[in-house]
Amino acid sequence: LQAVVEQQLHEAILRARATPVRHGSGYYKGDSGAAVVVDVTNGHVLAMASYPDYNPAIWVGGISKTEYAALTSPKANTPLISRAMQGVYVPASTFKIVSASAALQNGYSTGSTFDCPAFKVIGHRTFSNFEGEAPGTVSLTKALFNDFTIGSVNYTFQNIGILNVDPLLAPPALESQAGYTMLSSVGASLAWDSRNSTTLPNKGGRIELSGTLTGGPVGGQASFYKMELRGAWYFPGLAKGHIIEVLARTGAGKAFDDTYDIPFYQRYYLGGLYSLRGYQYRDIGPKQHTLYGYDYTGTVWEPVGGDTYWFGSVEYSVPVIERLRLAAFYDIGMVYSDPFSYHTTFNPAPDLIARQTGQPRASDAAGYNNGPYASDFGFGIRINLPIGPLRLDYAIPLTHDNLTDGKGRFQFGVGYTREF
Repeated sequence: LQAVVEQQLHEAILRARATPVRHGSGYYKGDSGAAVVVDVTNGHVLAMASYPDYNPAIWVGGISKTEYAALTSPKANTPLISRAMQGVYVPASTFKIVSASAALQNGYSTGSTFDCPAFKVIGHRTFSNFEGEAPGTVSLTKALFNDFTIGSVNYTFQNIGILNVDPLLAPPALESQAGYTMLSSVGASLAWDSRNSTTLPNKGGRIELSGTLTGGPVGGQASFYKMELRGAWYFPGLAKGHIIEVLARTGAGKAFDDTYDIPFYQRYYLGGLYSLRGYQYRDIGPKQHTLYGYDYTGTVWEPVGGDTYWFGSVEYSVPVIERLRLAAFYDIGMVYSDPFSYHTTFNPAPDLIARQTGQPRASDAAGYNNGPYASDFGFGIRINLPIGPLRLDYAIPLTHDNLTDGKGRFQFGVGYTREF
């Protein structure tokens, strides 16, 4: 238990350093912290951790002036101080356990709601909410089924403008969306998360099902829906510290009512750091030819996305030193034009058909698909810096169309894992 508490505290520090400051620039410092596990039945302390920490063996046989200076150095954030026993902190949200219990014992239900303003004045003193935020109305909501189930709902309203479109340079999918379009959307998601860590998991996984309804009963100028299923699983490797990561995703969407197809900026794409790393960002899937350079030489094809996709990835990473890991990976996936269809299509004259019929639908004007699937393999470096984990991957396409040069590509990002 002690080892787990120390590990979780260290990972919490790393997450804080990788979190942008909400109202300002840069990232949170994440320079110190404490964790204590208490048996609620008798108050016994079961485990305790402090950060920054040090090796207590330094005291055995006496300690030198240099070593003691390092333990008390402000530059090292004074590791000698036990944040768990000597630190002083505001109770913050941990006090909600007390206030919520008091509310339930005094007749309030889990469905009761409470106003949570940015600040509250009591007497002559003003108490501010965290970072001055005003969450609005909060409730004593129960967890969904168990501690591993997570649910969410959301509503978004957007007014998207596609302006200054050149019909000679833009593909039909983009030209057809010129002007402003108001989108009104409601969405929901349900996830099961059993990972033993959100920073560098080696057991458990997360599966998430999400859906979005745009237009129709919720208004707006375009009507379509999208559904997506995503999963990530983690397993110990062949030796200590080795980790196997398996990712899988699939999604589909369809337009309805008077909307002929999902707008191109809401369709699915693959390619880039968070999917097929051997390809450019959003370069995998249906493409359309522009009028300029209409010669089938493959020089003016533009990605326009599709209504259905699938993706999978396997990665094996090993520790080299404490803050450095090496990884090998394989990615595979594809995007298709039609909704709920995994059929690859090719239209020999897509832009002319689309412009003549006035129906620039992705499936009618797909023009070019990359084939039944695209894949790549590669190697990567994961380095844990004070600002948080960084990753650098080099991937080489294995299967690709004649519009892709097949050369290797570097991808740079943040975090040990890519999913969630």
